[in-house]
Amino acid sequence: MGKIVANVEDESWIDSSIDRNFDFPIEVFPIQIQNIITDYNKCLNFPVEFTAASIIAVTSATLGNTIELEFLRGWKTTAVLAAIIVQNRGHAKSHPMKAIFKPLLEKEEAWNEQHVLEKKEYVADLETYKEDKRKKRPVGDEPILPIQKRITVQRFTPEVLVKIHCENPHGIIVFSDEAKSWFGTFNQYSNSADEQMWCNFLNGDSFNRDTITHGNWYLPKAFVSVIGGIQPVEFQKFIKDNTENGLFDRICYFYPQYLEDEEWPENSIPQFTIDNWFNIYNRLFDTFKFEGIANIKTIKYQPEAVKILRKWQKNLTKLKGERDSVFKGIAAKAESNIHRLSLILLALDSVCNNISSINDVPDQIAEKAVILQNYFIEEALKVRELSNDNAVKFKDIWYSLLPEKFNSEQAIEIALKHKLCSRRSVFNWLKDSRILKETTDSYKKLVQ
Repeated sequence: MGKIVANVEDESWIDSSIDRNFDFPIEVFPIQIQNIITDYNKCLNFPVEFTAASIIAVTSATLGNTIELEFLRGWKTTAVLAAIIVQNRGHAKSHPMKAIFKPLLEKEEAWNEQHVLEKKEYVADLETYKEDKRKKRPVGDEPILPIQKRITVQRFTPEVLVKIHCENPHGIIVFSDEAKSWFGTFNQYSNSADEQMWCNFLNGDSFNRDTITHGNWYLPKAFVSVIGGIQPVEFQKFIKDNTENGLFDRICYFYPQYLEDEEWPENSIPQFTIDNWFNIYNRLFDTFKFEGIANIKTIKYQPEAVKILRKWQKNLTKLKGERDSVFKGIAAKAESNIHRLSLILLALDSVCNNISSINDVPDQIAEKAVILQNYFIEEALKVRELSNDNAVKFKDIWYSLLPEKFNSEQAIEIALKHKLCSRRSVFNWLKDSRILKETTDSYKKLVQ
């Protein structure tokens, strides 16, 4: 099955690498996480990107308002993040989410059972309190309704979501098999208010909301992450409606277009792979304990890490001056998200290496955050094309400029020279039915 490549408290981690047929930079994760992702891919056909998305999202939610990263003096951010899996039906969008979130969902199930017992006690105590008060017997303070501890939220109204978050200041995550159930309810009750609410949530800002039912709710530090899956066609409306307000640009997208229908795997997922993920998650959960908004731990970057990020941002600024407004919007939000990715990668690296005290971000983590954020910039550009009415036209122009026979680099050069699409999109266009793939990197036009 492979050689042992790492040990954590006498637990063996097996090298279960697979052929590199995916775009996601899996090397940004610790080897233990890489092996879990590849095992799920080999044994259950879970796309690498979807398992990775779920790991990033559940780590974000578990960190919550326990830790923040200060880059510039006075500018801090938590690991709040929105992740959307964009893919057609039949490619296991929801199964990886459920498998990776299972350790957290099991904890919530236990919390719910405890809440049921506490609520029964509350009802009994309240009846006793009312009876004593009615009969003018001595009474103490009125019993307080117990709060249900939770981190995930699935179906909700904006009013209920704010209430749940106020009761759980650690932070929450919208866990939605279908992301349409998240953004499909925007502005049912007020024009543009929900988009702005979500921009505040994903900024980690304070939030103040007056409601008819519950009065005023105040969040000194919002933390609402998101994960969900959506079909490309259904996502077009979201893109068109949420570009100007910046919500689209705040999201990390996973949009692999290489996926094909596959036969059922021959082997089941090893139990030790499932156990290893539970073990990692439980360490993550135990390491990051919420001790109140006033006690959020603040870390910084180490000096070498700062140099890496400044070099990246300098290059990004140069690109913003050369590219269109779509790229500028995505790049602007990338400058915030990269710090959140640094926190997530640091947390996973720490628990996988059995480091109980989280210290400042080293240069190795900063380098990985740069790689990961660059991937998300490319994915956002690819998703953005879903709303481009000229996309088909650009593809036809590109096709007309291709020679009769060509390779991938020639196809990319033509697309970039004429500013028709991104480098990554060319590989999707090469799957056009009018193109025949003759060898590994040799193509032929079928229609002249």
